Amino acid sequence: MEIIIFPVIFDGQTPPDSRCFWTQDIQIAGIFKEDDLQGIRRFQGYAETLFEVGLQVDDRHIWWFHSNHEMWIQNKYSVEYSLDDLMGCTALVCYNDMLAEEIYHDLSQKGIRIPQDLSIVGFDNQNIKLDGDCYLTSVQHPRRKLGETAANLVWDMIEQGCNVAPAEPIIMPSTIVARNSIIRRF
Repeated sequence: MEIIIFPVIFDGQTPPDSRCFWTQDIQIAGIFKEDDLQGIRRFQGYAETLFEVGLQVDDRHIWWFHSNHEMWIQNKYSVEYSLDDLMGCTALVCYNDMLAEEIYHDLSQKGIRIPQDLSIVGFDNQNIKLDGDCYLTSVQHPRRKLGETAANLVWDMIEQGCNVAPAEPIIMPSTIVARNSIIRRF
């Protein structure tokens, strides 16, 4: 039995704040957005965490996508991934909950059962009901605290000049809201 640490928001330089998931047979895939900093940082947390626990990042199990405004306004990402490569995996980490929901429906149409065949996790904790009694496990970041901190920094910069911005990144703690889109194997 091994411990898997799941990555959450971090600054790209510091090991991610994390929570433990137990599993025996480990291969974790990921789908990330490559044309914004949030997607890059989420991938960095994913990769660093896998390395931290002695797992490899397998390029066959990583997929990247770009912003597509036409698809986004339809609440779709239309990400291309290899079902054959994905089916060798235990779990899938998605860039956000909206993407996880889209992938879930695509996999369901192909007969893949979540979480029996593949566990799936998203980011942003939108409390998404995938189907029936299945709810998405997701990383929750402190939205209100993020907004307050950003507003305070902007206010300080307006009042005191642009040099008041902190030199060091501000790291906000995140948590995993575990629901039944994952299977813990003991």
